[in-house]
Amino acid sequence: MHGVTHFYICSLSVADLLIGIVVIPLTTMQVLHGPSIFGQDVCNILSAVDVACVTVSITTLCAIAIDRYIAVTRPLRYRTVVTRGRACGVVVLLWSLSISISFLPIFLGWDRPKEPEHQLCFEDPQCCSSFSSKEYVLAATIIPFYIPTSIMILVYWRVLKEANKQFGKMKQRVLNMQTQGRNKDCKENRNKGVNAFSEHRALKTLSVVTGIFLFCWFPLHIIYPLQIVCPTCASDVLIFLFLLLGYLNSACNPILYSRSPELMAAYKRLLRFDGRK
Repeated sequence: MHGVTHFYICSLSVADLLIGIVVIPLTTMQVLHGPSIFGQDVCNILSAVDVACVTVSITTLCAIAIDRYIAVTRPLRYRTVVTRGRACGVVVLLWSLSISISFLPIFLGWDRPKEPEHQLCFEDPQCCSSFSSKEYVLAATIIPFYIPTSIMILVYWRVLKEANKQFGKMKQRVLNMQTQGRNKDCKENRNKGVNAFSEHRALKTLSVVTGIFLFCWFPLHIIYPLQIVCPTCASDVLIFLFLLLGYLNSACNPILYSRSPELMAAYKRLLRFDGRK
């Protein structure tokens, strides 16, 4: 796997760490001691960080899918098209966009509901409201979640289809060389087969990472906009459980990375476990 994918894995890891270090502990304290324990400013920051991290995760997974699509369908041009500089630029762009669409609406008040009964909380600096306007709820689910998810699913379907076809051809070529006894060509193709197997294994791991992410976050992004048309369809307990399911994804990712040596190497470099600068 080309090194640029490691930039995306590190970006995912940073988002996971922020959720684990910042979002989960503060959210737990809100659940135990009430949502207004920190006041409105901290409440807004917590909500914005939460939205930003989820947005970074889904858009980064979408970028990885596109990266793998180019690698599989344009292998000869991949290293010239997808460079480290461009990968870094994509990561910076995704973080910038994610922070913008999460922090700006909240701190500019675009998420505030228009109903008078909800306005009182926003006027109290110690109050933390969980209500948002219908327009914000729709925008916060469609733009940063459903659009990237749709693109990602379509791209991964194409990638896996092409990768399986190429992997099957490579295995058959190696078997044919072994049968014909062409040692030199057999050795070269065996090396290519090993590289193809490594790519195939990493691709499967990335697909599992994507699948687990969608499994963990889809329920919340279904029930969240559903409240617009049916406010009584989901209780606060159910929403909280779906939120916990989403946070569980951040704990699952390091385990999933360990299935692939290539991805685990990137994760270790982020945490400096291997001692390299």
